[in-house]
Amino acid sequence: RALHLGGEADPVRAARRELRAYGPDELPPLTSLATFPDWVTRGRQGVGPLLYAQAFAAVSFLIERHGMPAVLDYFSRFARSQDRTGNFQAAFGETRESFEAAFRESVWGR
Repeated sequence: RALHLGGEADPVRAARRELRAYGPDELPPLTSLATFPDWVTRGRQGVGPLLYAQAFAAVSFLIERHGMPAVLDYFSRFARSQDRTGNFQAAFGETRESFEAAFRESVWGR
């Protein structure tokens, strides 16, 4: 599958449009894309280019929802702890699962 974001003035809107064309069940949960090997594995399952649209739209939504200072706080927490789950909840005040649900709602309305 190819990713078609060209020509769109708003790349976030283009990424969301691309995701909606395939539906939520065709893409892996964001929590399953935590490491490079995760991306390689998922990419080989036929959704490779869409992973980038998904990640781009999710990060844009995260910044919109919590602001760039919270994103920077999240990454700075890794200097003290490699706990992705704990760092996410501390920086953003919600679980990764609740963020995923809100993100999917924002894209697919479900």
